[in-house]
Amino acid sequence: MQEPAYPDVPFDRAVESLKTPPFSREAEQSVLGGLMLSNEAWISIADMLTELDFHLPEHQILFRAIKSLSEESNPCDPVTLSEWLQRHNQLNAIGGGTYLGLLAGNTPSAANIMAYAEIVRERSILRQLVRVGTTIADSAFNTQGRNSVQLLDNAEKMVFEIAELGARGQRGFVKIDKVLTETLNRIDLLSQQEGTITGIPTTFTDFDKLTSGLQRSDLIIVAGRPSMGKCIASDSQIVLADGSLATIAEIYQRQKAQLLTLGQDHQFYLTHPIDFIDDGIKPVFRVTTQLGRSIETTLTHPFLTIQGWRTLSDISVGQKIAVPRKIKVFGNETLKTCQIKLLAYLITEETTNSQLRLTHSHSQIQPDFIEAVEQLQIEMPACHNPAAMGQNAQNPITLWLEELGLWGKKAHSQFIPPIIFKLPAQQMGLFLNRLFAKEGWACVLASGQAQLGYCSVSEKLIRQIQHLLLRFGIIANIKKRTIKDKNSLSKAWQLDMTDTRAIQIFIDKIGIFTKEQQEPAISNRTYQTNNEVLKPIAQVKGDSEIYWDEIKTIEPTGFKQVYDLTIPDTHNFVANDVCVHNTSFAMNIAEHVAVEKQIPVAVFSMEMSDEQLAMRLISSLANVNLQSVRTGKLNDDEWNKITNAISQLEQAPLFIDQTPALNPTDLRARVRRLAREQGQLGLVVIDYLQLMQVPDSKDNRTNEVSEISRSLKSLAKELNVPVMALSQLNRSLEQRSDRRPKMSDLRESGCLAGDSLVTCADTGIQVPIRDLVGRNDFTVWGLNTQTMLLERAQVSRAFCTGIKPVFRLTTRLGRTIRATGNHKFYTAKGWQRLDELKKNDYLALPRRIPAPKTITPKTDAELALLGHLIGDGCTLPRHAIQYTTREKDLAELVAQLAVEVFGSFIAPRINAERNWFQVYLASTRQHTHGVRSVISEWLDRLGIWGLRSYEKRVPRPVFQQSNEAIATFVRHLWVTDGCIRSNKIHPNVYYATSSQLLALDIQSLLLRLGINARVKTVPQPNKGRDQHHVILSGQPDILRFANLVGTVGEYKTKSLAQVRDFFIARVANTNRDIIPKMVWQQYVKPAMRKRGITQRQLYAELGMAYAGTALFNQNLSRERAARIAKIVGSNQLNQLAQSDIYWDRIVAIEPTGEEEVFDLTVPTVHNFIVNNLTVSNSIEQDSDLIVFIYRDEVYNDNSPNKGIAEIIIAKQRNGPIGTFLMTFRGNTTKFENHISNDSYFGE
Repeated sequence: MQEPAYPDVPFDRAVESLKTPPFSREAEQSVLGGLMLSNEAWISIADMLTELDFHLPEHQILFRAIKSLSEESNPCDPVTLSEWLQRHNQLNAIGGGTYLGLLAGNTPSAANIMAYAEIVRERSILRQLVRVGTTIADSAFNTQGRNSVQLLDNAEKMVFEIAELGARGQRGFVKIDKVLTETLNRIDLLSQQEGTITGIPTTFTDFDKLTSGLQRSDLIIVAGRPSMGKCIASDSQIVLADGSLATIAEIYQRQKAQLLTLGQDHQFYLTHPIDFIDDGIKPVFRVTTQLGRSIETTLTHPFLTIQGWRTLSDISVGQKIAVPRKIKVFGNETLKTCQIKLLAYLITEETTNSQLRLTHSHSQIQPDFIEAVEQLQIEMPACHNPAAMGQNAQNPITLWLEELGLWGKKAHSQFIPPIIFKLPAQQMGLFLNRLFAKEGWACVLASGQAQLGYCSVSEKLIRQIQHLLLRFGIIANIKKRTIKDKNSLSKAWQLDMTDTRAIQIFIDKIGIFTKEQQEPAISNRTYQTNNEVLKPIAQVKGDSEIYWDEIKTIEPTGFKQVYDLTIPDTHNFVANDVCVHNTSFAMNIAEHVAVEKQIPVAVFSMEMSDEQLAMRLISSLANVNLQSVRTGKLNDDEWNKITNAISQLEQAPLFIDQTPALNPTDLRARVRRLAREQGQLGLVVIDYLQLMQVPDSKDNRTNEVSEISRSLKSLAKELNVPVMALSQLNRSLEQRSDRRPKMSDLRESGCLAGDSLVTCADTGIQVPIRDLVGRNDFTVWGLNTQTMLLERAQVSRAFCTGIKPVFRLTTRLGRTIRATGNHKFYTAKGWQRLDELKKNDYLALPRRIPAPKTITPKTDAELALLGHLIGDGCTLPRHAIQYTTREKDLAELVAQLAVEVFGSFIAPRINAERNWFQVYLASTRQHTHGVRSVISEWLDRLGIWGLRSYEKRVPRPVFQQSNEAIATFVRHLWVTDGCIRSNKIHPNVYYATSSQLLALDIQSLLLRLGINARVKTVPQPNKGRDQHHVILSGQPDILRFANLVGTVGEYKTKSLAQVRDFFIARVANTNRDIIPKMVWQQYVKPAMRKRGITQRQLYAELGMAYAGTALFNQNLSRERAARIAKIVGSNQLNQLAQSDIYWDRIVAIEPTGEEEVFDLTVPTVHNFIVNNLTVSNSIEQDSDLIVFIYRDEVYNDNSPNKGIAEIIIAKQRNGPIGTFLMTFRGNTTKFENHISNDSYFGE
């Protein structure tokens, strides 16, 4: 509690709670008054203050008004301000015109406005401190599930934001004479140095020649190859900390997990991956062991052998690999004892849609089963032979099995439901006990060996049982068998336990039920150790949790989607109950700067532990084989070298931080503290960029890395230190014949074909992306994935990324785009690459495009006439400008519009010809000396003069109109070649044209009005050109068209009225604007569990009859999604229900060859709307120097350049680029200056 300032005065808490936030009314009034007296004063304080720096609401409104007027170069006096405030209905909110006069009259001069502004900003910072302090205190009392680390991170972030506010306006222009003085002093200092090194030398001669050393405040990206495809198949299962099993594909989608890893002591521990890697589709091989464990990986994926980690390509059949002897993971979820027993008994029963049986008559099982049923208070016929339990398929047990996904399963597809894997040990043991009681056996073989066994025709069930036994440390062996089934042979899988210790654990932990008479014969037998296997690992202390299992087969299984994880420190994890693995140029530089130059270096090693990094440094500095250092197998000479190296390292100002997954705020705080302690730092090294994380980021990983790189550049500038960040290249380089890295390999996003149309948010026009290259003066529409709403976003860069293979993606609405395989689209599962998508997947399309920021208005008459002429006009050179229609009232309307737009320059003439009316728009001008018809000049300016029917399009200025004006244009265009007709089945509302461009333009214009039309190509064999129909379907879109667009002319007006009448007595069938059914699993079911809502309760709340899981297999209308979101309390589902997203299915993905491709960078939302689809943007590395490392031997086993690395300077903001060679000593992971004819020391 705060101590009173005056001890003799009582401390009044009530008064204390009424403290007024720091502010100065007089200073705020003086700033606003000064701005009214002198408009030039705005320039002085524009970057110092914001609207929120003012405390009083009326002053905030006034500052906003002054800012708006000043930015438009308008005067800011009481009169203009009063008019602006009246226009925005805010004059009364500031106290009326009287208060404006008071401010201007009471401010003597604007001369001291900077001083007043400083006071206002100072008080604003104090208020922010009060606010942040209160927020920090409140968060400590109410953590909302956050731990202390997260709270501290958030507190530090808020305080830093205030510090940045304080620095606002303090930087800016500096007069050149001051800069020249500092520069001259720097040049004088450099002239006294020998050589050309102006920064921190690296000891790499060619590198220093090109870069002049490491320059302070530079962000340096050092990029090398990715993990070279060390991946496992997408369906590989990984046990998580709560006991559940998840495929690696599911973990990749979640981007988080807690799983098992093997420590150096051969014990298993829980850990968190720090990176999740999608490695595309690659050839995989199935490895099967003697125990029957199986996993599919790429040939480059390492396994732990007795000789150490070896890639699959270096392992052969007969070798032993490490698998877990025990997985000590159990869950906390529980079931009733009777439920566990019933599951164990019924899981292997074949069920149909009408019948459920217990096909077992054992004298112990029958009463145990019936007792379990009775405990659930279900009436069940007590049978002593296999008899039906009842014909009612909707009894509670049937419904329960249905919810678990077990109902209706045949023997070959039986499995253990996920809930069993999350049970505590005692309940899991009971489940296995009853499962073995029904289908298992216990015996002594003829050889005298004891055996526990289980057999099933379901391979999945057998593998699940093998895994559950492993939770208890029971080693079981799977063998494939052939069994006779009626008149045919079928495959079966047998699970055997013959290991004496495993059998004893089974008896002690799980128990034997119904086979108790066999227990004495199979228990308490002597255990014999396989000494041959244990001998090579005798140095491992304690009880190893590894079982050395022999590889039985290695066989190719084709191409599959593969993934990998990055695990800190241990670099391995357990998948399919097998141990698998998951990589120094920068460290050599750090070593030189710290050891040779004795300049402080900070190293953030997020992949390797500090001990592993120290071993590498010792190996490099001592020039001793790294493997020898790791194993301790050193001779006397090597020990002397290592002792000297350690002595040098002990004196070096080298500081290592091994914290995994650091975020930019934490990293900045740690570097700041180290800089305060050590003075000026010489270098900061980050290993590596992709392992950093942004807290609470829900965006895709590509954009997260972009944000991290910008924060590192900011850190380099702030502390005036070179920051060197290691980065992975994307994997597209592995698909090229020349795998030398390029700049585009640093970007994780893909690229778009040059004709892709980007919707500019400021103007509304659609511009080919190729025409935007080099520009950053425009905004786009992007999807805010936090709110699921579209918002305007500034583009920072548009660029070409080279020539690449592209694919055409087409959706059901006919929206299409051509992109590279790695370009990401927003789907119901989040951001996914194009090469991950397939037919019928849902894509997020904008369901509307907002109006542009700037409207360039045209008259309704001009837009109406334009619509008629584009649709049914002849506007070709050397032809009479004319309009053709069957409807007389439309002919008269066009003639009237022409006169309204062009006045006496046009003399319309209507001729009736058979069933048509021709409107000739004759010019009254004298057509001499280049003078033309005003209509031809008008259409020429719009860029559509002289276009034939199949070439027609909507001119750009139409897209720059308001939504009301666009509706006017479409209304008059639709009466030309559009159809509005009703029949008994459904209305037909469509527009037909031979121009695909025009059809797509009309679709885009309708999207401005919130109407999602479908474009369909209708072939015209032997008749002429294909027709392109813009089709409206579904009651909401057709009625929206009727209400917003409407029509003109007697004929179509009657037709539109019939369409309206058609819908009066009909309920809309919501099957188009839906939310995909996967949201049930993503949002609804987790929210139901959190609130304790059952399926029956959900049905009741919705007013529906209970129908089991049928509801969860349906897509949701937006209305139903909103209702369900309210019932279950799901904010995510509610956002989707209110979102700007239209979910459309993919109908085709097809290759279209190679061509030049392009991309944008959108720093805020990291995506943009193009061709009316939502696509991800490109990452932009905010770096000063980019260095690529290429070693040919990595890709080519027979490379002539073994031991040689190409160092490619691909970008240097203030210097040349180029390539040079260096020697790489693989045995010590050390780079050295290249000397020809160097001996090769491989990895």
